[in-house]
Amino acid sequence: MKQLGKAPTWVLVGTGLAALLMLLLWWQPIERIDTVQRRNTTVFHFKDNDNQLRQSFTATHHGFSKIKVWIAVFEPDKLTNTTTVFNASLLDQNGAVLATTQQAVTALAHNTILEFGFPAQHFSKDKSYQFAITASNTADVVALWGSDYDSYHAGTAIAANPGDIRFETRYRLTATEAVSGVFQWLPRWLQVSAATLIGLILPGLLVLQLHPQYASLDRISKLAFGFGSGISVTALLWLGMTQLNLRWTSLNTWLLMLTLSGIFLWQRRQSLKRVFARPASDSATITLLVLTGLLFLTRILNVQHLVLPALVDVPNHALLTRILLEAGNIAPTLGPQLFETPLYYHIGLHAIVGTLQLMLPHLALTDIFLVFTQLLVIGAALAAYAFTANITKTRWIGIIALIFVGFISRFPNQFTDWGRITQLAGQITLLVLMWIGIALPQTKSIEKRWQLALIIGCLAAGLSIVHIRVIAFFIVFAVACALFNWRRLPLWTIAGAITLGLSSPWMWRVYSNVVRQAESAQKALSSGTTSYTKFPVDYVTSFVEPYWLPLAILGLILAIWHRQRWGFVITAWLVLQFVILNLDQFGLRTTWVITNHTFYITLFVPACIAVGYAVWHLINTKLGLILWMLVEIIWAGITWLALAPDWLIDSQIVFVRFAFLLYIAFAQPLYTALTKREATLFPALQHTFARLALGILIGTVTIFGLRHSLDVIEPGAVLGTEADMAALDWINANTTLDDHFLINLWPWYDGTVWAGADAGYWIPAVTGRTTTTPTFWYTYNKPYAQRVFDFGTIAWETTDVNTPEFLSALATEGVTHVYIGPQGQHFTPDKFLNSAHYSLVFSNGLAWVFAVN
Repeated sequence: MKQLGKAPTWVLVGTGLAALLMLLLWWQPIERIDTVQRRNTTVFHFKDNDNQLRQSFTATHHGFSKIKVWIAVFEPDKLTNTTTVFNASLLDQNGAVLATTQQAVTALAHNTILEFGFPAQHFSKDKSYQFAITASNTADVVALWGSDYDSYHAGTAIAANPGDIRFETRYRLTATEAVSGVFQWLPRWLQVSAATLIGLILPGLLVLQLHPQYASLDRISKLAFGFGSGISVTALLWLGMTQLNLRWTSLNTWLLMLTLSGIFLWQRRQSLKRVFARPASDSATITLLVLTGLLFLTRILNVQHLVLPALVDVPNHALLTRILLEAGNIAPTLGPQLFETPLYYHIGLHAIVGTLQLMLPHLALTDIFLVFTQLLVIGAALAAYAFTANITKTRWIGIIALIFVGFISRFPNQFTDWGRITQLAGQITLLVLMWIGIALPQTKSIEKRWQLALIIGCLAAGLSIVHIRVIAFFIVFAVACALFNWRRLPLWTIAGAITLGLSSPWMWRVYSNVVRQAESAQKALSSGTTSYTKFPVDYVTSFVEPYWLPLAILGLILAIWHRQRWGFVITAWLVLQFVILNLDQFGLRTTWVITNHTFYITLFVPACIAVGYAVWHLINTKLGLILWMLVEIIWAGITWLALAPDWLIDSQIVFVRFAFLLYIAFAQPLYTALTKREATLFPALQHTFARLALGILIGTVTIFGLRHSLDVIEPGAVLGTEADMAALDWINANTTLDDHFLINLWPWYDGTVWAGADAGYWIPAVTGRTTTTPTFWYTYNKPYAQRVFDFGTIAWETTDVNTPEFLSALATEGVTHVYIGPQGQHFTPDKFLNSAHYSLVFSNGLAWVFAVN
């Protein structure tokens, strides 16, 4: 592959310099929620307590730095023209003042949220503190919201007993907290990573090594492509074991994976000796290793504060994995928990996580999910590098693609906060198949042709099990490949036959259930929210998307201009796919299975090579450097002179819009002018500057993206806390599998589906108990779905849980317990306390369990 030139050291110099300056001058502190008490049942008046209110609390992380409180104003008219001054103090457990701050608010409004910052307390974990606040000019009408019962056991409102002020504390991710979190999670990361190598990557490489170009791959590419290949291989193994009526156990899983890995290592023993004998030390490899290390560190820091994976999708996947493990193979139904609902959801990811759980039975399933979902993001970035570097034959373009996917693009990073991890797994395999399809070697050997067809067939068959939408995208991609290489049509035909043969047992199950039983229900569900089917314009206009989309278009134009085959294939694929997704615009029938929305979140797959190619040519050519400087000058002038309307200046699209237009308008004239004066442009100095510019770009963009990726998890996406884990442990130890839990809920998909609002949604996956709001799979069983929806509607509309109507609904549903976590807001503990119909059986102040009498 091409390197950057004779002096790649300038790339590393630029990278290090830019990274250092970004860390020193730009780095923004990272803040996360520490403790919350969200119950509102009463107010605490300032004048009733000598004008001062106090709340004690215990920090659960190092770096405590901020506290929020909620203000209640009873007669706002009295404060319309008044400035209320709040003085806040942070005290230690003995009452000694540690820090003070002040905040003045004019025309204080009802339900105002006040936020008080303090110097970060570097060693605050498990320490007790007091927060004191006074208010001036309140006219006796200002108070703090709170609860009139002990809703937070790790502290109390000192002015009233029992009771707690409503508050939220935040901590700053200090070096102490970061190192503590990394070392806490590192053993689990190492174990899951090792199991992934043995149970996924090496078996994947056993198949991939049949490719004629396998030996030409660099080591990172082999690792990345092995990950993507292994995803399909493991899914196929589960399907094969199911067809043979065999069960997966911990013993046979280890025996199978060690055997497959051992065969591969024995076959490649000579190349492995060379790897350990001559470790690579070129600048591209060093940069790759540093970036990979940063990816791992970023992903650990991103989730180190979680005890359960974020967002509402993951409990669904965890429960399905539990069902597979209990059955030992791909069971025909989802079991008694979900009224024998047919199982036809793509189960590839669940089979992989199940394999890791069987290999690591001492780890909790939730921990494996938490780590492996982060490994998927890392795998996607490395696969983007491998695909781009091996198609363009330039490793530095692959490095740009890695930075784009691993740190910059909204996806796959946001999958951590969203839950589309099944699709992400399929997209990694898709990158492997795209490399094979675009770089399909010309060979007259019948044996090699069959090997290629076998590789494509195996990976595509596994992909159909991993995600049905991604295999649909791959089929369109294969058509695009065939359009530009008709001589390979017989090979694609054979590969398609192998795919159908290997995946037919699974595809028939999907077809018979989806088409015959569930299509109308799913169409109704998907049409219940416009964001599911329409093109996601809000994605295109947010964060960095306006930057990379035009760059990707520019990269495709450059590739076509330079007659790069991959440019033609990817452009044809995108056009064909977009037409298929929007057939309804031509009066034809479209499908809910693949939509504009689901394809957009896959766009980083084809975009990685286009963005890398565009950036490379903008930096590493005379034309690119001059265009870059012109665009910077024009953009700075527009912003400084304010010649553009506000909406244009505020838009992040401005820079890339001008870059794209300038390139199209002035490419040929500038190129002609440059070539005539080439002798006077100091080519050697220009090449050195190009290397330095690339390094500066890598360092700047990497640190910028790294910082952003550490904030990707929204607080509202976190359903489970440490308090919830204690409650779930209690449920495991003190209830039976026959117990049925009422949990908090919220209307999902514009009110067409009910979902859990707190860690109660995790009860089925973690404990095996059932809940009134089951995981998403209940929608696949129409009679059961109607029953769940009807009860959810009753629960959502209920404000008094002691009415005969609600008690009757609980009895009909067979509810034995009520679960309330810190996040749930519809059912709150005060509604069940002091009631003859419910008994408190567990509480740690944040999570509550009641028994129904």
